[in-house]
Amino acid sequence: MKSLLKDETGNRYGRLTVLRRYDTPAASGLGAYWICRCDCGQEIAVLGAKLRNGNTRSCGCLAKMGPLERILMGYYPHGKERVIVNG
Repeated sequence: MKSLLKDETGNRYGRLTVLRRYDTPAASGLGAYWICRCDCGQEIAVLGAKLRNGNTRSCGCLAKMGPLERILMGYYPHGKERVIVNG
């Protein structure tokens, strides 16, 4: 029988890079969890579906940043166009 699990290793989602699959009995029925490293250096386990649909883009460090800092880093609210800031 063919596995339906898509290998996410090496993929990037927002600030997260997928390192490996995280096998846990608690995840049965929910889907696969993946160990990801955030650009800030933190590692977290994330449900694959949340990576693919964009619900999880960082370890939580994005939520701690101010809105202007997020915009300058390239994370735009509500799909708006890139804001160009001349410094």
